[in-house]
Amino acid sequence: MRVWKTASAIAAVLLAGCAGSPTNSTDPLAASWSQYQTFGFAEGRPPSRGQTIAQQEVAQQLMARGLTFSNTPDVLVDVNVFATPGPQVRDRRGIHADVKSSTAGHLTIDLMDAKQKSTLWRGQALQPVTRQGLNNPQRALDRAVNDAFRSFPVKAR
Repeated sequence: MRVWKTASAIAAVLLAGCAGSPTNSTDPLAASWSQYQTFGFAEGRPPSRGQTIAQQEVAQQLMARGLTFSNTPDVLVDVNVFATPGPQVRDRRGIHADVKSSTAGHLTIDLMDAKQKSTLWRGQALQPVTRQGLNNPQRALDRAVNDAFRSFPVKAR
């Protein structure tokens, strides 16, 4: 059981080539991003290794768009990275049965108005966890964050 939890935790940080399907929870044109100058990460449980890697890339993305980090932010950032096992597929050919399973890596980034506690934007990426991603989680998560930020309404400067 402990091995599975460790493998699951490691897999959670290993999104490979995350071709995302970013979404917005509100119309990006309706949100006036000029009123937001600072950001900080939402507090909660201690971040996993994957969340820490993703948070670093999210911080770079937001700073490139003119926001600065603050302990009293205008925008709270919540980053979630996790993996879920996919269904097992049985392929019966002849007398042999092949059982294949997959793991899907998920990345969700929520930006919230710190005062109103309302969601301003959500970016997501979902992709199978691969051996390449396991070998280089930094690169895999950087790609996932970049994919999620493709729908962000404020372009990097």
